[in-house]
Amino acid sequence: ADAYSKSLPLLGNLPKSAHDFSNLLSALNILDSYSTVAWILFSIGIVVLLAAIFLPLFHPSSYKEVDLNLKL
Repeated sequence: ADAYSKSLPLLGNLPKSAHDFSNLLSALNILDSYSTVAWILFSIGIVVLLAAIFLPLFHPSSYKEVDLNLKL
């Protein structure tokens, strides 16, 4: 969410003009809506994370049990 202020330091001591999201949002002409874009991306990330955690609980039949009692 720092596309507008460019306050986060970049790796490799790159100049402030190298901020990728600032450049992307500027090219799309939506730099003024940077906080909305940040919240949308954050929300999508949370939904994907929750889906990855809870989806296997709803489809347990697609996984096979493996007998790990190999008596080595």
